[in-house]
Amino acid sequence: MSLPPEYQAQVNELRVVIQREGTEGACLGAAKAFPIQVAPDSHLVVRKDDSLPVQFGDLPRYLSGGFEVLLAEELLDSEDGLLLLARLSADLSLPVDFRRVRFLEESQPLRPRGPFLALGRFEAGGLQVPVRFDKGSIRVVDDHGSTLLDAKTLPRLTVAQLARTQQGARGLWVRTASGERLPPPDDFKLSEDDVAFADRSGVLLTLDSGAPSQARVHYPGVTSWLGHLGANRFWILALGWLGLTLLVLYLYRKIRQHDPDRKRGDGTGFTSDPGAPGNGHG
Repeated sequence: MSLPPEYQAQVNELRVVIQREGTEGACLGAAKAFPIQVAPDSHLVVRKDDSLPVQFGDLPRYLSGGFEVLLAEELLDSEDGLLLLARLSADLSLPVDFRRVRFLEESQPLRPRGPFLALGRFEAGGLQVPVRFDKGSIRVVDDHGSTLLDAKTLPRLTVAQLARTQQGARGLWVRTASGERLPPPDDFKLSEDDVAFADRSGVLLTLDSGAPSQARVHYPGVTSWLGHLGANRFWILALGWLGLTLLVLYLYRKIRQHDPDRKRGDGTGFTSDPGAPGNGHG
Protein backbone atom coordinates (compact mmCIF):
# COMPACT_ATOMS: atom_id res chain seq x y z
CA MET A 1 0.00 0.00 0.00
CA SER A 2 1.59 3.20 -1.16
CA LEU A 3 1.78 6.14 1.24
CA PRO A 4 3.06 9.65 0.51
CA PRO A 5 6.70 10.07 1.61
CA GLU A 6 5.81 12.79 4.15
CA TYR A 7 3.58 10.32 6.00
CA GLN A 8 6.09 7.51 6.10
CA ALA A 9 7.78 6.86 9.46
CA GLN A 10 8.79 3.99 11.70
CA VAL A 11 5.25 3.77 13.05
CA ASN A 12 2.15 4.67 11.04
CA GLU A 13 -1.25 4.84 12.68
CA LEU A 14 -3.90 4.11 10.09
CA ARG A 15 -7.64 4.19 10.67
CA VAL A 16 -9.97 2.76 8.02
CA VAL A 17 -13.46 4.25 8.09
CA ILE A 18 -16.28 2.44 6.26
CA GLN A 19 -18.95 5.01 5.41
CA ARG A 20 -22.38 4.12 4.03
CA GLU A 21 -24.05 6.35 1.46
CA GLY A 22 -26.40 8.83 3.01
CA THR A 23 -30.03 7.76 3.37
CA GLU A 24 -33.08 9.97 2.85
CA GLY A 25 -36.46 10.07 4.53
CA ALA A 26 -37.53 9.50 8.13
CA CYS A 27 -36.85 5.79 8.42
CA LEU A 28 -36.78 4.70 12.04
CA GLY A 29 -35.85 1.07 11.47
CA ALA A 30 -32.39 -0.39 11.88
CA ALA A 31 -30.17 -0.09 8.81
CA LYS A 32 -29.45 -3.34 7.05
CA ALA A 33 -25.90 -4.64 7.57
CA PHE A 34 -23.71 -5.62 4.67
CA PRO A 35 -20.32 -7.33 4.68
CA ILE A 36 -17.32 -5.15 3.82
CA GLN A 37 -14.69 -6.21 1.34
CA VAL A 38 -11.48 -4.40 0.40
CA ALA A 39 -11.47 -4.43 -3.39
CA PRO A 40 -8.47 -3.85 -5.66
CA ASP A 41 -9.71 -0.34 -6.42
CA SER A 42 -10.02 0.57 -2.70
CA HIS A 43 -7.82 3.42 -1.57
CA LEU A 44 -6.91 5.40 1.53
CA VAL A 45 -7.56 9.10 1.94
CA VAL A 46 -4.76 10.48 4.13
CA ARG A 47 -5.00 13.85 5.83
CA LYS A 48 -2.70 15.64 8.21
CA ASP A 49 -3.64 15.76 11.90
CA ASP A 50 -2.57 19.01 13.60
CA SER A 51 -4.35 18.39 16.92
CA LEU A 52 -2.41 18.62 20.16
CA PRO A 53 -1.39 15.37 21.90
CA VAL A 54 -3.66 14.13 24.66
CA GLN A 55 -2.07 10.69 25.15
CA PHE A 56 1.29 9.03 24.66
CA GLY A 57 0.32 7.63 21.27
CA ASP A 58 0.00 11.17 19.90
CA LEU A 59 3.61 12.10 20.69
CA PRO A 60 5.35 10.60 17.60
CA ARG A 61 3.09 12.63 15.31
CA TYR A 62 3.37 15.82 17.38
CA LEU A 63 7.15 15.61 17.82
CA SER A 64 7.87 14.57 14.23
CA GLY A 65 8.59 18.19 13.36
CA GLY A 66 11.49 18.31 15.82
CA PHE A 67 11.91 18.77 19.55
CA GLU A 68 14.55 19.70 22.08
CA VAL A 69 15.93 17.27 24.64
CA LEU A 70 16.57 18.47 28.20
CA LEU A 71 18.88 16.16 30.15
CA ALA A 72 19.98 16.48 33.76
CA GLU A 73 23.73 16.90 34.13
CA GLU A 74 23.63 14.30 36.90
CA LEU A 75 22.74 11.67 34.29
CA LEU A 76 26.23 12.01 32.82
CA ASP A 77 27.65 10.20 35.85
CA SER A 78 25.97 7.00 34.73
CA GLU A 79 24.98 5.35 31.50
CA ASP A 80 21.40 4.88 32.71
CA GLY A 81 20.30 8.26 31.40
CA LEU A 82 21.52 7.63 27.86
CA LEU A 83 20.09 4.10 27.93
CA LEU A 84 16.71 5.50 28.94
CA LEU A 85 16.89 8.09 26.18
CA ALA A 86 17.68 5.33 23.67
CA ARG A 87 14.81 3.22 25.02
CA LEU A 88 12.33 6.09 24.67
CA SER A 89 13.57 6.90 21.19
CA ALA A 90 13.10 3.30 20.07
CA ASP A 91 9.82 2.45 21.83
CA LEU A 92 8.06 5.76 21.08
CA SER A 93 9.61 6.32 17.64
CA LEU A 94 11.15 9.64 18.66
CA PRO A 95 14.16 10.45 16.49
CA VAL A 96 16.50 12.49 18.69
CA ASP A 97 18.42 15.37 17.16
CA PHE A 98 21.58 15.54 19.29
CA ARG A 99 22.20 19.09 18.10
CA ARG A 100 19.17 20.14 20.15
CA VAL A 101 20.24 18.50 23.42
CA ARG A 102 20.64 20.78 26.44
CA PHE A 103 22.13 19.78 29.80
CA LEU A 104 20.67 21.38 32.91
CA GLU A 105 21.18 21.10 36.63
CA GLU A 106 18.35 19.30 38.40
CA SER A 107 17.85 22.30 40.69
CA GLN A 108 16.83 24.38 37.68
CA PRO A 109 13.17 24.71 36.66
CA LEU A 110 12.11 23.34 33.30
CA ARG A 111 11.61 26.08 30.70
CA PRO A 112 11.34 24.41 27.29
CA ARG A 113 11.36 26.61 24.20
CA GLY A 114 8.92 24.42 22.31
CA PRO A 115 8.05 20.71 21.97
CA PHE A 116 10.41 18.80 24.25
CA LEU A 117 11.57 15.62 25.91
CA ALA A 118 12.93 16.06 29.44
CA LEU A 119 14.78 13.50 31.55
CA GLY A 120 15.69 14.32 35.14
CA ARG A 121 14.48 15.45 38.57
CA PHE A 122 13.93 19.06 37.56
CA GLU A 123 11.65 21.60 39.18
CA ALA A 124 8.34 21.83 37.37
CA GLY A 125 8.58 25.60 37.12
CA GLY A 126 5.67 26.86 35.04
CA LEU A 127 4.86 23.48 33.52
CA GLN A 128 1.34 22.14 33.86
CA VAL A 129 1.63 18.46 34.72
CA PRO A 130 -0.79 15.81 36.05
CA VAL A 131 1.64 14.58 38.74
CA ARG A 132 3.17 17.12 41.13
CA PHE A 133 6.34 16.04 42.92
CA ASP A 134 6.34 19.01 45.30
CA LYS A 135 3.33 17.68 47.23
CA GLY A 136 5.08 14.83 49.00
CA SER A 137 4.39 11.12 48.61
CA ILE A 138 2.38 9.94 45.62
CA ARG A 139 -0.33 7.31 45.43
CA VAL A 140 -2.69 6.18 42.71
CA VAL A 141 -6.17 5.34 43.99
CA ASP A 142 -9.34 4.12 42.30
CA ASP A 143 -12.81 5.62 42.51
CA HIS A 144 -13.38 3.87 45.87
CA GLY A 145 -10.18 5.25 47.40
CA SER A 146 -8.32 1.92 47.32
CA THR A 147 -4.60 2.19 46.64
CA LEU A 148 -3.52 0.89 43.26
CA LEU A 149 0.10 2.04 43.48
CA ASP A 150 2.18 3.62 46.25
CA ALA A 151 5.37 5.34 45.16
CA LYS A 152 6.81 5.07 48.68
CA THR A 153 6.97 1.27 48.41
CA LEU A 154 8.66 1.44 44.98
CA PRO A 155 11.85 3.47 45.46
CA ARG A 156 13.04 3.05 41.87
CA LEU A 157 9.78 4.10 40.31
CA THR A 158 9.93 6.09 37.07
CA VAL A 159 7.12 8.49 36.19
CA ALA A 160 6.43 9.57 32.62
CA GLN A 161 3.80 12.19 31.90
CA LEU A 162 2.67 14.63 29.25
CA ALA A 163 3.44 18.22 30.18
CA ARG A 164 2.39 21.60 28.83
CA THR A 165 4.32 24.86 28.88
CA GLN A 166 2.80 28.27 29.54
CA GLN A 167 3.11 28.99 25.82
CA GLY A 168 1.03 25.90 24.97
CA ALA A 169 3.81 23.57 23.76
CA ARG A 170 3.60 19.91 24.76
CA GLY A 171 6.24 17.42 25.68
CA LEU A 172 7.18 14.32 27.64
CA TRP A 173 8.78 14.57 31.09
CA VAL A 174 10.36 11.47 32.62
CA ARG A 175 11.78 11.43 36.14
CA THR A 176 11.93 9.24 39.23
CA ALA A 177 9.43 9.59 42.05
CA SER A 178 12.24 9.47 44.64
CA GLY A 179 15.91 10.38 44.79
CA GLU A 180 17.06 7.29 42.89
CA ARG A 181 18.65 7.48 39.48
CA LEU A 182 16.61 6.89 36.38
CA PRO A 183 16.59 3.13 35.69
CA PRO A 184 16.04 2.28 32.02
CA PRO A 185 13.05 -0.10 31.83
CA ASP A 186 13.33 -3.15 29.63
CA ASP A 187 10.11 -2.09 27.91
CA PHE A 188 8.77 1.45 27.74
CA LYS A 189 6.07 1.19 25.08
CA LEU A 190 3.37 3.77 25.76
CA SER A 191 0.23 4.37 23.73
CA GLU A 192 -2.85 5.26 25.78
CA ASP A 193 -3.30 7.66 28.74
CA ASP A 194 -1.01 10.55 29.69
CA VAL A 195 0.65 9.31 32.93
CA ALA A 196 2.70 6.13 33.28
CA PHE A 197 4.54 4.49 36.18
CA ALA A 198 7.34 2.05 35.38
CA ASP A 199 10.22 0.18 36.99
CA ARG A 200 13.03 -2.02 35.67
CA SER A 201 10.60 -4.62 34.33
CA GLY A 202 8.54 -2.14 32.33
CA VAL A 203 5.32 -0.19 32.60
CA LEU A 204 3.35 -0.99 35.78
CA LEU A 205 0.35 1.30 35.46
CA THR A 206 -1.01 4.05 33.23
CA LEU A 207 -3.86 6.44 33.85
CA ASP A 208 -5.74 9.22 32.13
CA SER A 209 -5.59 12.39 34.22
CA GLY A 210 -8.64 13.68 32.35
CA ALA A 211 -10.78 10.83 33.74
CA PRO A 212 -10.25 10.95 37.54
CA SER A 213 -13.36 8.84 38.15
CA GLN A 214 -11.43 5.72 37.09
CA ALA A 215 -8.06 6.34 38.74
CA ARG A 216 -6.45 9.47 40.09
CA VAL A 217 -3.25 10.70 41.72
CA HIS A 218 -3.53 11.22 45.48
CA TYR A 219 -1.10 13.01 47.81
CA PRO A 220 -1.49 11.65 51.39
CA GLY A 221 0.51 14.51 52.89
CA VAL A 222 -1.79 17.16 51.43
CA THR A 223 -5.23 17.63 52.99
CA SER A 224 -7.89 19.74 51.33
CA TRP A 225 -10.19 22.08 53.24
CA LEU A 226 -12.89 19.44 53.06
CA GLY A 227 -10.53 17.00 54.73
CA HIS A 228 -9.81 19.48 57.51
CA LEU A 229 -13.54 19.98 58.04
CA GLY A 230 -14.11 16.25 58.27
CA ALA A 231 -11.27 15.74 60.75
CA ASN A 232 -12.49 18.54 63.05
CA ARG A 233 -16.25 18.19 62.60
CA PHE A 234 -16.87 17.58 66.37
CA TRP A 235 -15.28 20.87 67.42
CA ILE A 236 -16.91 22.71 64.53
CA LEU A 237 -20.37 21.46 65.60
CA ALA A 238 -19.67 22.36 69.24
CA LEU A 239 -18.58 25.88 68.33
CA GLY A 240 -21.58 26.20 66.05
CA TRP A 241 -24.02 25.29 68.86
CA LEU A 242 -22.24 27.66 71.26
CA GLY A 243 -22.39 30.49 68.75
CA LEU A 244 -26.08 29.84 68.06
CA THR A 245 -26.87 29.84 71.81
CA LEU A 246 -25.06 33.16 72.33
CA LEU A 247 -26.89 34.64 69.36
CA VAL A 248 -30.30 33.63 70.77
CA LEU A 249 -29.45 35.09 74.18
CA TYR A 250 -28.27 38.32 72.60
CA LEU A 251 -31.45 38.69 70.55
CA TYR A 252 -33.58 37.93 73.62
CA ARG A 253 -31.90 40.69 75.61
CA LYS A 254 -32.35 43.16 72.76
CA ILE A 255 -36.05 42.34 72.50
CA ARG A 256 -36.51 42.73 76.28
CA GLN A 257 -34.78 46.10 76.25
CA HIS A 258 -37.11 47.45 73.56
CA ASP A 259 -40.33 45.93 74.98
CA PRO A 260 -42.86 48.85 75.59
CA ASP A 261 -45.00 46.80 78.02
CA ARG A 262 -41.96 46.23 80.18
CA LYS A 263 -41.34 49.98 80.40
CA ARG A 264 -45.01 50.88 81.23
CA GLY A 265 -45.52 47.98 83.59
CA ASP A 266 -46.40 44.37 83.31
CA GLY A 267 -50.16 44.74 84.18
CA THR A 268 -49.81 44.19 87.95
CA GLY A 269 -49.79 47.87 88.87
CA PHE A 270 -46.05 48.01 89.26
CA THR A 271 -43.61 49.95 87.11
CA SER A 272 -39.91 50.12 86.93
CA ASP A 273 -39.93 53.57 88.62
CA PRO A 274 -39.74 53.08 92.42
CA GLY A 275 -41.16 56.58 93.07
CA ALA A 276 -44.24 56.21 90.85
CA PRO A 277 -47.68 55.69 92.36
CA GLY A 278 -48.89 52.15 92.59
CA ASN A 279 -45.42 50.70 92.91
CA GLY A 280 -46.18 49.28 96.34
CA HIS A 281 -44.69 52.15 98.41
CA GLY A 282 -47.08 54.40 100.38
